[in-house]
Amino acid sequence: MKRAPLELAPCDFAPVCHGFRWKVMDEESLARLVAWVAVGRFNHAHKVLTSLKRPPKATAKENAKRQAIRRLTVAGSVMQEHRDGWVFQIISWIAACIESGGKVATSVPHQQLAGKGFDGLLVPLTAQGKSFETLTICEDKATTNPRNTITQSVWPELADVEAGERDAELQSELTAILQRHQVPDVERLLESVQWEENKRYRVSITVSPEESADDRRAKLFKGYDEAIAGPEIAKRRAETFSLDDLRAWMNGFCKRVIKIVETL
Repeated sequence: MKRAPLELAPCDFAPVCHGFRWKVMDEESLARLVAWVAVGRFNHAHKVLTSLKRPPKATAKENAKRQAIRRLTVAGSVMQEHRDGWVFQIISWIAACIESGGKVATSVPHQQLAGKGFDGLLVPLTAQGKSFETLTICEDKATTNPRNTITQSVWPELADVEAGERDAELQSELTAILQRHQVPDVERLLESVQWEENKRYRVSITVSPEESADDRRAKLFKGYDEAIAGPEIAKRRAETFSLDDLRAWMNGFCKRVIKIVETL
């Protein structure tokens, strides 16, 4: 892809956290990537996003397209909050791939609108495809009330993970990621993450333009270093996606994604 669909602007608040502000640079390209993930063609989306060459032509089956359109449409059992959260998780995965330059092994974006698993897992890789033996655990929240969501939902969830309350689930998902990406020394990385506590965290959340300002953003993530203690700022990532009106933008964006799905 010649131009990344998202711009990631660095924004650090030492010693609490570091991270990026996301800005849409090419909404059509972003919608096309989301469309491929929505129809289950995660690998194709990854190739489009990270390859300098045009990937081979791909198609989507009609059943997969119908299922994607149903999940992208607020109606019946599809609640807007769940639909928006699912789409935001896909956008978060895209941002992670852009930030890493494709040098990352990732979990596959969920196909369930209200899945109970981890929002995302990231294992940074060297240019040779070896692991740096660290794991980043993602929490993605599409919300109109970011501070309350962070303090009441995100901090407790991260504290549970840091305390080892979800280690069995984490090990299972991490094993699948490493095997899919053919990362060598899987057992050593699993031991490193479990016993050496080489865990990092990445909180991504929607905000208003006012909340994206430096002073408001710093208040938004206040307490991150208490929920996840440790002197290294690298342990705590904070990402924000600024939108004037989250629900209105998602409605328009999902309509664009649906039109693309219909052409795949």
